[in-house]
Amino acid sequence: MAKGKFVTPQLDININKGDDTFFQVNITGEDGQPVDITGCLFKCKVKESATSSNTIFEGKTTIIDASKGIIEIHFLNADGSKINIDGENFSELTQYTYDIIMKDKNGYITRIANGYVFVSPSVTWEEGI
Repeated sequence: MAKGKFVTPQLDININKGDDTFFQVNITGEDGQPVDITGCLFKCKVKESATSSNTIFEGKTTIIDASKGIIEIHFLNADGSKINIDGENFSELTQYTYDIIMKDKNGYITRIANGYVFVSPSVTWEEGI
């Protein structure tokens, strides 16, 4: 029997320039049940476009609950300096693209999520706290 094709879920994210941003991803199988991700590695990159060779920044990945297939991505506030913003006010968002890949314990690589990162400009961030 032929194996069904995995469709990567699209998850768009809105962030504010200079904020620490955290979000979780629940990894499930085709049957909707959590995938045990014990021994898996993850990587998340943000780029201007999918074909761009330059990475704007990487999200820090942490396994929250391996048996339930939950990971957390952290976009660090310090990476805000690497983001070029086109907008002059908070409603003018700049769009980037990202994905998250997983390398399982057998060495197989799968893209588990992708989408757009929409960044809102900040007034106070440039000055810091």
